[in-house]
Amino acid sequence: MLGGRPVSTERLRPSRHRVNVWLKDLFEQQDTLFIRYKLHNDTNEVYEARTPSIFLLGGLPHLRFLAGQENLQLSDIEVMKLRAKNQSPLEVVSEKLLVTKLTPGQETVGVVGIKLTSSSAEPRVLRIEFPNDGRGAVGAGLVL
Repeated sequence: MLGGRPVSTERLRPSRHRVNVWLKDLFEQQDTLFIRYKLHNDTNEVYEARTPSIFLLGGLPHLRFLAGQENLQLSDIEVMKLRAKNQSPLEVVSEKLLVTKLTPGQETVGVVGIKLTSSSAEPRVLRIEFPNDGRGAVGAGLVL
């Protein structure tokens, strides 16, 4: 895991009064992709974090604008604007989260490992979905 690749988050802005997801690093080992992430609870409630659901988005009409932007985190809004025609759930093979109950203002770090087939010439987009925070979906997109 020493050869990790950082995920670019420079375009993102934290959402106020929400749980924010920050994708940090990617590590590959055989056919498994490990994603290290940080969750920050900026709500006034306790947030119960669980293993995220991860989907590979398919039928994306306009991927050319993502060319050359590998290892880029997208916001939930950016993922919705992609208008994927379908999404395939990916198998989560490992998951580790330091803290599962986040009090207001608290953050934690986790790693999730997913089975992912070999890379393709086209950019691929993952949608990472955590439990709702009381105000809506908590998640992120990742361009591979």
